[in-house]
Amino acid sequence: SIIYRYRHHLHRPPAAMEPAGIAAAQQTSDWVLSMPLVGLAVGVWLLEQRRRSQAAVSGTPGGIGLKALGQEFRGLGPELLGLATLAAAACVALAWGSDKGVPIVDSEGDQLMDEIRAEWPLLTTADSLLALQAMLRIALLASATLRRSELEASPLWGDPLLLLLLAASLRASLLAISPADVYHLDGPLGGPLNSAFEVVSFALLARLGARALRQRAPRAPWPFSMVALAIAAVVAVLNRLAIGGPQAGHLDALFSLAQLVELLAAAAFLARTALAAEPPLRGGFCSFAHALLPAQQLLGAYFLLAAWGSKPLEEVEGLVGEGYPFKVLQLAGAAQVGLYLAAAAWHFSTAVGSKTGSASPAVAVDDSVLHRALIVQV
Repeated sequence: SIIYRYRHHLHRPPAAMEPAGIAAAQQTSDWVLSMPLVGLAVGVWLLEQRRRSQAAVSGTPGGIGLKALGQEFRGLGPELLGLATLAAAACVALAWGSDKGVPIVDSEGDQLMDEIRAEWPLLTTADSLLALQAMLRIALLASATLRRSELEASPLWGDPLLLLLLAASLRASLLAISPADVYHLDGPLGGPLNSAFEVVSFALLARLGARALRQRAPRAPWPFSMVALAIAAVVAVLNRLAIGGPQAGHLDALFSLAQLVELLAAAAFLARTALAAEPPLRGGFCSFAHALLPAQQLLGAYFLLAAWGSKPLEEVEGLVGEGYPFKVLQLAGAAQVGLYLAAAAWHFSTAVGSKTGSASPAVAVDDSVLHRALIVQV
C-alpha cells in the first residue's frame, strides 16, 4: 500500500513545469540513472589496474577463462530452475492474480487504483517491484543455504551477510508493527504473500548469520561497525518519508534505515570482492551472487526512482516527514546497484585466469582490512 497511501494523500494533477525546470530535472534524472554505470566503470578501471600489475609481475597478460567460467554456471542447475519457477509464478500472478493488498471500499480509492494500474499495466502497481525483489532474495538465500561451503568462501560471507540480516530484520519488523494499509504491498504479489517472502528471507539469513557471527574474527573492529550503523540510524531519522502519518514517524525511519543498511552491505560486498589476494575460483554460488545481486537491487532502486511520479532527487511536498528522504533513498538505491555492478565486473574478470580449468583456493579477507577499506568507501 505504499503507492496507494502516497496517492491518497497527494491526489492532484502534476504541476506544470517551466522549460528551464524541465531541462534541469532531465539533467538530474540522467545524472542519477548514470550512477550504476559509473560504478561499473570504476570496477572495470580497478580491474584493468590489477591485471596490468599482475602482467608486470608475471610477464603474462591476464585473461578471462570462458571455459572455466562456464564450468561454474553448469553447476547452477537448481538455482536456474528455481529462478525460472519464480519467474513463471510471478507472471501467472501478475496476469491472472487478484490484488492481495488491503481492500478498497470507496469510489475515490477505486479511481486511484485504476490510475495506478494504467501507469503500471504489466506490474499492476509499482509495489510489485519490491515484491519481485523479495522473490529474488529468496532465490539467493536458498542457494546460499544449500551451498554453505561456497557461501563461506564468497564475499557475501561475514559483514555483508550480517548487514543483510539486519536489513531483513528491519523489514520484517516494519511489516509486523505497521497497520495493514501502511508499508504492506498492494498488487497480486503483495499482501500476505510478500510478508511470507520477507519472513522466509529473515529466517534463512538468521540461520546463516548466526554461523557467520560465531566465525567472525575476534579482533575485528566492532567499534567501526557500530559507528557506521549509528550514522545510518541518524541519517534515517533525519531523512524520512511521511507515509506512516504524523504519529508514526518511526515506521518511516525504519524504512529509510533498511535502505541505508543495505547500502553498507553493498559497500562491504565490494570491499571483500576487491580485497581478495588472488583471483580464486570459489564455486558457482559466488558467480550466482555477483550476477543476481545487481538485478535484485535494481528493482528496489527503480521503485525509489519511478514510483512517485516525480523526477529523481525531487522532494515531493506532502510526503516529506523530515529532511530530504527522496534524495537520500534514491541516491542510496542507485549507489547499491553501482557497487554491486563494480563487484560483478571485478569478479567475472578475475575469478578465473587465462588458464581455464585451474582454480586457486579461496582467500579469506581479514575483517580489519575490510573495515579499513570501508572507511574509504562509505
